Amino acid sequence: MKQRNATAVLVIHGIDEQLPFQTLDEFTSTLWNVMEQRNDTSLLPGHHCIVQRQGWIENYISLESGARANSTVDVYEYYWAYKAERHVALGDIVEWLIATSDGAQKYYKENEKLAETYEGTGVKAFSKKTFKKRWYLKQLGWLMRVLSFVPSVLSTWIAHNLSWLIMVLNPVMQWVEQQMIDYIGDVVIYTSADKRSKFYEVRADILNGAVDELTALLNDPKYTQVIVAGHSLGTVIAFDALNRINHEMNTGTVDRKLARKITGFVTFGSPLDKIAFFFREHTPNEEYLRRQILNHYHSFKAKPLTEQPNPKELSNPFLPLLDHVYWINFWDPEDKVSGQLDFYRVDKNIQLALEKNVLSAHTAYWQHQEMYRIILDRWKI
Repeated sequence: MKQRNATAVLVIHGIDEQLPFQTLDEFTSTLWNVMEQRNDTSLLPGHHCIVQRQGWIENYISLESGARANSTVDVYEYYWAYKAERHVALGDIVEWLIATSDGAQKYYKENEKLAETYEGTGVKAFSKKTFKKRWYLKQLGWLMRVLSFVPSVLSTWIAHNLSWLIMVLNPVMQWVEQQMIDYIGDVVIYTSADKRSKFYEVRADILNGAVDELTALLNDPKYTQVIVAGHSLGTVIAFDALNRINHEMNTGTVDRKLARKITGFVTFGSPLDKIAFFFREHTPNEEYLRRQILNHYHSFKAKPLTEQPNPKELSNPFLPLLDHVYWINFWDPEDKVSGQLDFYRVDKNIQLALEKNVLSAHTAYWQHQEMYRIILDRWKI
């Protein structure tokens, strides 16, 4: 019997109150519908499957592709939301927003020359108009400092003069606080790459889980290709996981012969440019060796984000073993989290027409069939 051509797709969710198997449901249901439309049938077989991992049972969905004989696509999810719960308080978010603004101020000050370099090359983030429009990011720190001081003063005054108002506003304020924690808390945790951060261990646990899942798929002999897909903050986790896999292939922890199995990287609703812009670690001009080490460490399909000179050059110990991976980034102008990715060597930035407003565009990718058609065609699933 002829061996099946099996594709594994690992999908990583972003921020939101995700539930187990919700990502698996959202991605696979639309993918399945599109596959059936392509094959002009409503009877394409699908299977709920399980596989034993170290310490847990992995659930995935296997779809038989009618377009290619003896071909299947297995969809896995990496569910990490529970790892980030109950770690962040409102004060942490305020401190993070202040630090983000301070980082933006520093970046704008140090990289005007970089902006000039990128101007006229089609990089929207560095056009003069856009660069200046982001003034609010530089002022956010001062605003947050004021706002973090006002509640304590205001609450004291209200307690003495309008105690009834506290009873009315308290449920509303609790709801607002919880929404901020649910939606911004994950970002606070995952952008805390400094080992001195109290969130570093949580971040490391999230990333290690993604690397473990990807490694397991690479080591599974039934798969001829592996595609990594991520939404929102999940694109950042996916990128870091691929970067880590490249490290481990260079050090021999993962067999570098498996590199060719990874054929695709799909990002949708991705904030990767914004993460690189505001959270990449800054180094003083004189720390040129440390700067090169950091650049080498985060070099998976990355472009230079600084024009600081290096008096002496270090060779890069990491071979680009995953440079062949084809990267498609989907984005929509109404989705303010996403955008065209300019700070990475993306193979194709595709602007979608989600036809949603600013509030709903960020989650509309999951049901957008054209995105799935492009995925199926590109990787011949």
